Amino acid sequence: MITFLGAVVVGVALGLLGSGGSILTVPILVHGLGRPLEIAVTESLWIVALIAGTGAVGAIRSGSFSLSTALVAAPTGILGAVLGAGIGGWLSPELRESILLLVVVGAAVALLRGKREQESDSLTVLPLHLGIAAAAVGILTGIVGVGGGFLIVPALVIFGGLAFDKAAGTSLALIAVQSTAGAMASWSQLSSAGLAIDIQLIATFAALGLGGIIVGSHLRTRLDELLVRRIFVGALFSLIGAVLLDPPWN
Repeated sequence: MITFLGAVVVGVALGLLGSGGSILTVPILVHGLGRPLEIAVTESLWIVALIAGTGAVGAIRSGSFSLSTALVAAPTGILGAVLGAGIGGWLSPELRESILLLVVVGAAVALLRGKREQESDSLTVLPLHLGIAAAAVGILTGIVGVGGGFLIVPALVIFGGLAFDKAAGTSLALIAVQSTAGAMASWSQLSSAGLAIDIQLIATFAALGLGGIIVGSHLRTRLDELLVRRIFVGALFSLIGAVLLDPPWN
């Protein structure tokens, strides 16, 4: 039941916002399914890569995607994810989960305070800034196993000059490639340490999440954006409360 509900929520969140689902995956795996954090990070990256990649295909087909913007952000994002996976291997599980908790809190506050995004594409495009932002998000992706969409979407709007819908669709593609790069680097580290990921769990979670992302993508064009954000903020604060009941520093 935890796997089913968690996967659907992750997929719906990714479809609705082009972000957010991945930030839930690690806590669900660790606190809901009892997976060790260092393994859960790698499993989360594979799960998110599969779900977001499928969503990206839909975004490309519907026109909610900017290839030129993705080509600017993807290379530095991939390098950042590989670097982040290397850094994460040196950090303790407690520190990595504490960092993740801070990211969740920051994402919740940012969504709660955020204003409605612009309704049409901007003429201001800042490729250098976008590349740097993508690299920073990639590092976070590798360290704590999140896709970084909460940071990618605003970066695509501010530095890439995209409207929210196109930023959300482009974000899915970037999340997929960054998560794949981070997963491969992290998986290599686990193998060297004699640890194994659960392929069946990844496949099950991803398959269930695919249904969620189809629903979320469909709803994105029909629900008010601010309403969607507030609903998701409620879910994030619930998640924060669950993590604090079993804090990583115990």
